[in-house]
Amino acid sequence: MRRVALAGLLIAVAATLTGCILYPGQHQGPTDQNLDNLMGARFAQEQAVLGFDTSSYTLDDSGLSAFRDLMREHDVDSGDYTTPDTEGCTGGITTRVQLQFEGNGDREMIIDGCAAADGSFEQEATDFFSAIREG
Repeated sequence: MRRVALAGLLIAVAATLTGCILYPGQHQGPTDQNLDNLMGARFAQEQAVLGFDTSSYTLDDSGLSAFRDLMREHDVDSGDYTTPDTEGCTGGITTRVQLQFEGNGDREMIIDGCAAADGSFEQEATDFFSAIREG
């Protein structure tokens, strides 16, 4: 019985030292790339138009908050968004957003606004970023 108790104690100590036991509030591995962890965003737009402004812009706190709200409104998963296929569509604006997550690096979100349906996330996000770029 004494050997079993000692073995159990040694296993508990080894697990603690190797990080196998999580304490309340402690996370194992990186956090998710979700809206709660979104800490910054930088974007640029492109369009096949001569002289189109392809400069990069950084969202300020209010812009980041508004973009989070837009994604929530359309139930967009910031860590797993894929723009709809618009192959064959020409002349639209493509927005590339570099999302920065606290504790989990960056992710690029590509939003293709070409022929986006009215009221869709792609149409509203394209308008949102265009207004900042043109501002």
